Amino acid sequence: MATEKKQVSIVGSSFYPGAGNWIAKLAPGQRLRVEREPNNQYDPNAIAVYIFQQKLGHFPRGFAAEVAPLMDAGKKLAATKSRDPRFAGSGLMVVEWELPDVAS
Repeated sequence: MATEKKQVSIVGSSFYPGAGNWIAKLAPGQRLRVEREPNNQYDPNAIAVYIFQQKLGHFPRGFAAEVAPLMDAGKKLAATKSRDPRFAGSGLMVVEWELPDVAS
């Protein structure tokens, strides 16, 4: 199974009370929960980011458009807080996902 990784920032956290406090406290490498929001009124490709029950924000719109179809097709996607110490206290995360199968 081939995978790809990319660093992206959580966006829109100012719309979710308490999200900024949670983001500032995330530990390097901490696992984040991601959920597709196909009925999101602002973006049909929306992917929300959570820690426990707290919504932290979303993937950036362009990146969500790239990986939402993969999630919809059942491919696994994992997000973790960046381990890079330069981004401590920020919403930078590392997202890794399965690539589509390539027909031979």
